[in-house]
Amino acid sequence: MPETVAIALRCQNFQKRIVVFRKDSYDEHCLRHPELEDPTFFPPKVLQALKTPTFWVKAYKNDSICYYLELFAINGIMKYVKVVVSNKSQTINGERVYRIKTSFKTDHVQEQKYGNKLHYLGGTTL
Repeated sequence: MPETVAIALRCQNFQKRIVVFRKDSYDEHCLRHPELEDPTFFPPKVLQALKTPTFWVKAYKNDSICYYLELFAINGIMKYVKVVVSNKSQTINGERVYRIKTSFKTDHVQEQKYGNKLHYLGGTTL
């Protein structure tokens, strides 16, 4: 019988996909993104970005989807929560899920420089 994988976060995103952040991956990413250890950021802002993102965009190689949530602007520069989720499902603990690769705060949408279009919940694409 396969070993049970510890999960830091499990939810259903706005597309009705089950999304998980493996505990080992979460722990690894906390080292690079300390905001993940802030209880006002994780899990509430990550959940909000997955359930009601401001917009989403395909990642550079289309192997992931990046969900963005606008937080606030400072001197005209928007701050976002970014959650990167694999675009391919996998089986974890006997369930087909989509894996969160990372999440962090950012002040730009990197995928726009590759020409990837932003998709808004209302169906608008820019």
